[in-house]
Amino acid sequence: MVQIADPGLVATYPVRIVRLGRGAPMLQLSLVTRKTDDDSRTLAAMREAMHTALMTAQRQRSDRGM
Repeated sequence: MVQIADPGLVATYPVRIVRLGRGAPMLQLSLVTRKTDDDSRTLAAMREAMHTALMTAQRQRSDRGM
């Protein structure tokens, strides 16, 4: 079982998608950083990517009426 972050992966590799339904387990992620890392461009990119993924997932859920 893998988390597919990029739909292009499905087109590139032979992946079978099995929908698990509403009662499926959820994946939770947290990003914790040190105060000294506030200026890190790498961590800023990671924060932005996580924020974008969260907003996209929330938008998709609301579009489906969930």
